[in-house]
Amino acid sequence: MRPSFTLLTALLFLQFSVFAQTPPKAKVPPKTNPAPKTKAVVAAGPRPAPQVRTIQLSNLPTRFREWPVIQEITPGGSTKLADELFNQQKFREAADAYLKISETDPAYEKASYHLALSYLLGSGDRTRSIPFLEFLASQPEKYPHINYYLAKAYAYALRFDEAINLFKKVLEHPEPPVDKDWVKREMEMCENGKMLMTQKVSVMFENLGSKINTEHSEINPYISSDESFLVFSSNRGTAGAAEHLHDIYMSLVDLGNWSAPQNVGEEINSAQGDERVVGVAADGQTLLYSFNKGEEQGNLFVGPYFQRQILPAFKLGSSINSNGYEHAAAISPDGKTLYFSSNRPGGQGGFDLYRSLILPNGEWSEAMNLGPEINTPYDEDFPFLSMDGKELYFASKGHNSMGGYDVFRATFDEGIDRWQEVKNMGYPVNNAYDNEGICVSGTGKYAYASYPCNPSPDALKSNPSSREMVNAGYGDKDLYRIVFRAVDAELCVLRGQISSASGANKIVKTNITITRLADKQLVGTVLPNDRNNYVIILPPGEYNITVQSEGFKDFNEAIAILGKGSFVPFVEKNILLSPR
Repeated sequence: MRPSFTLLTALLFLQFSVFAQTPPKAKVPPKTNPAPKTKAVVAAGPRPAPQVRTIQLSNLPTRFREWPVIQEITPGGSTKLADELFNQQKFREAADAYLKISETDPAYEKASYHLALSYLLGSGDRTRSIPFLEFLASQPEKYPHINYYLAKAYAYALRFDEAINLFKKVLEHPEPPVDKDWVKREMEMCENGKMLMTQKVSVMFENLGSKINTEHSEINPYISSDESFLVFSSNRGTAGAAEHLHDIYMSLVDLGNWSAPQNVGEEINSAQGDERVVGVAADGQTLLYSFNKGEEQGNLFVGPYFQRQILPAFKLGSSINSNGYEHAAAISPDGKTLYFSSNRPGGQGGFDLYRSLILPNGEWSEAMNLGPEINTPYDEDFPFLSMDGKELYFASKGHNSMGGYDVFRATFDEGIDRWQEVKNMGYPVNNAYDNEGICVSGTGKYAYASYPCNPSPDALKSNPSSREMVNAGYGDKDLYRIVFRAVDAELCVLRGQISSASGANKIVKTNITITRLADKQLVGTVLPNDRNNYVIILPPGEYNITVQSEGFKDFNEAIAILGKGSFVPFVEKNILLSPR
């Protein structure tokens, strides 16, 4: 059972209760360019966040804002069902329906085009669009922006030189019109990707397994500092709705393993809304949410997690929620600073990161932009603070991103009260997909993130090591635990005494061997001291201990050093040997 509310939690809810009395003005959607007469579904140019509804493609997630216009389909013929699913943003179901169209069907070519778009717009492996886009690439006059889409697919597959060549072709023949500045930015990101791939970060990816991941998408993972619980968003329970609608789920640690996640319930989730968890306070007792449902479009909420129960959330006040859109947030360890993303007017461009401080009167200050050291003309989002508050992790389409959002880390300079030294977290933590944030454990050894599963062979040709990340994928996007090899792991001291079960036989010449159960590899050998006391230092994992001593039967026993929230620094294990 968790303790009662900490000072951090009390401080936070004092502020939230104050601001709950002063709701912000109603949201006014940001201005956009006039829509074309055809049913435009994604507009390049200005960066309004989407009003979330379930049937209009003009409300696609914000990651597609810079893309060329995609036309809504007029359903008909043998592709009618697939077309309807496409218009409803049920892209995985649409792809399955388009795949059933026979090559002899007159609609096959059209189906191939919209199948490719379904892959590109969906949450999963977008490189599956490549063979269909290549099949149609010779007909740019018939399939608008085919070269742009194929260039994007090549970039997702880490085939950056091919992507750059096609982006050049798009600039040379911009018909229909495209956002040339964004296409040039796409080329810059490809060059960044080529450079970052030469400086690979030493990490390992652990899929969280079938208890957590499903055939659908799992995103936005957040943990407590001791990894005792995991909270995340998933579209697994939103049958019949668009793919971008999510509910929130929670899993607890049971003997070092994640339990089956549970829907957090109607206090937070709704039938037709998009609910996402976007932050966890350092004490693990305060959760931050972003809701898009009903009148709540792009607002931030906060709610307590107390004695293993998620309680109702409160809407943050007008210093935080504005007439723009607020996406994600993080709270400093002392509870006195709130960092969040917003596309309110006056920023550096797109979504920026802001901070708000607790004032002496107990209210939040006006939000302050973090400035050009962090924010760029592009989007910054998904802030996360290290447990000591000295490192800020965030997602950005600017800086030296290798494609869409990359995760970056900045350090705080107390002397000038600013964040400095922005650094890309590197490849393969980042890839050419949108890496929308990361959650780092209290030790810094582990992080949690969401990745698309099962890249095509095209991706593996450019990135053989990506097999390490995607093995055992379950769905469109899976949750992974990232292990940073350069950071020392938590170590458990296993200690005890070896003695005779009969009490009569003297123990001499004893040898202890430790092997790892997963791969049968030898971890090490240990000799007890002259009093037959032993000490073994091990990271979390499952091991076999073998004790051999003259005149005694061999002793073999499996032992588990539990990790995550079940980790303990010391384990006592006394061993009794039986005489031969």
